[in-house]
Amino acid sequence: MASNARTTHDRRTSETKPSTRTTELALYVLAVLAVAVTAFVVDADGDGGDPFGASEALRYITFLTIG
Repeated sequence: MASNARTTHDRRTSETKPSTRTTELALYVLAVLAVAVTAFVVDADGDGGDPFGASEALRYITFLTIG
């Protein structure tokens, strides 16, 4: 006589990735680097005044971090 009982298999792996392997983290790091490079390079008015300085860069990096 054939048995109709099913055997179940336990899954021992997780389908989640570590946060360091996500696309979101890579894009966040690239965005922060883009803000930092822009703050370093931009000097639009040419008279030595910096329209996008360190304080603005830190503000935008904070906005990126908050989400």
